[in-house]
Amino acid sequence: MTSDTHRRPDFAAYIVEALLGDAKPGDEVAAGYTLETITCSRTIDLAFQKAGAAFGVWLKSPKEESGCYLQTARFRLGYTGEPPDPEGFRLLEWLSARIRENEAGLSDEAYGRLFLEPGSTGDLVLSGGDCLELRVTLKCNEECPFCNTVDYAENVVRDPAALRAAVARAPDMGAKNLILTGGEPTLVKGLPDVVKQARSLGLKVVVQTNGLACATRGYWDRFEVLPDTLFVSFHTRDPRRLKAITGLSGTLDRKVGAVKTAMKLGMDVVLNFVVTTLNMDELGDFPSFAARIFGLGVSLELSIVAPNERAAENFHLVPRASEVAPHLERALTSARGLGIHAEVPEVCGIPQCLLPHLRQSFVAYLRTEDVGPLARDHVKAESCGNCAFDRRCIGVWRRYVDAHGFDEFKPVER
Repeated sequence: MTSDTHRRPDFAAYIVEALLGDAKPGDEVAAGYTLETITCSRTIDLAFQKAGAAFGVWLKSPKEESGCYLQTARFRLGYTGEPPDPEGFRLLEWLSARIRENEAGLSDEAYGRLFLEPGSTGDLVLSGGDCLELRVTLKCNEECPFCNTVDYAENVVRDPAALRAAVARAPDMGAKNLILTGGEPTLVKGLPDVVKQARSLGLKVVVQTNGLACATRGYWDRFEVLPDTLFVSFHTRDPRRLKAITGLSGTLDRKVGAVKTAMKLGMDVVLNFVVTTLNMDELGDFPSFAARIFGLGVSLELSIVAPNERAAENFHLVPRASEVAPHLERALTSARGLGIHAEVPEVCGIPQCLLPHLRQSFVAYLRTEDVGPLARDHVKAESCGNCAFDRRCIGVWRRYVDAHGFDEFKPVER
């Protein structure tokens, strides 16, 4: 789950104005490049265009350990992909010079707000309208090769005092649901107190877990109040595949135990099956497996791996959307026949146009508001504007389109 990265355009524009002068979207800035969009999370992302070719540049905190094109006193500057032409490096040098010249004039308040230290609660962001997702740790006891957890993600709150403060703020922010994620949140010693605090505030609490640490009732004996829902990563039913998918072998019994224990204790359970090229062939039969092992009381989230972070480094794990579609169709049809709720998420899913007859199983179809401007890492084809789902579609991962284009995605007649 994630929140959109375009929620703070005014703040992002202020930062860019302080660094680059009066540059704003639509202006030609250097080497023939036009600044198209400015987005801001814990990273500033600048999208440039020249003769129809896109070029993305980012600014991060100097504390981040990622590689970069340039590091100044207050920023790391880098770019995604390759410049469309040699002149792209002139643009980078122009940006570098302006940043060096103007970064000292950026107020400490604005700079601190942009690059929050882990544990700060000053810039929490809601997702899905009424959901606050807190990343309570970055540690994990699995090593999935497609993990998308990074230390500059939104809402990283690891300090215990800051975590309590963040939960306390949630109702005033309009949150009704609290998601505790990581890393692996069940490794956090203070998790029972966080759950108790959140439930006392009337929040519905979801704990996302791989199930390894919470497989027995003994783990939950520490909790005075239990979470409402356990969201369990369950990417294969084949113990021989566990090592390749999660980095560990011999853990299937613990995952099964975590689900069964949670159900016995009265928690709702959602099984999150993330589709990769390693397990795509299991997707169609996954609902029947879940029904056989756990009964009809579980729900299913059928996700597709996002082509970022570790998966970007292991891009061979990202399946073609058109190849996923028939397996997903079989899974959704099977789940419906069994009476098990199954859904396809927005961000980690595929567009509805690939399975329009199953649109009601897509979270995007249930949107109550239009998508609006796309997030920086998603794009749409020009033809998408003619699709019946356009206003309820967040687009396709930019990295995916860079690799495969738009040919798989056909507009659905209105």
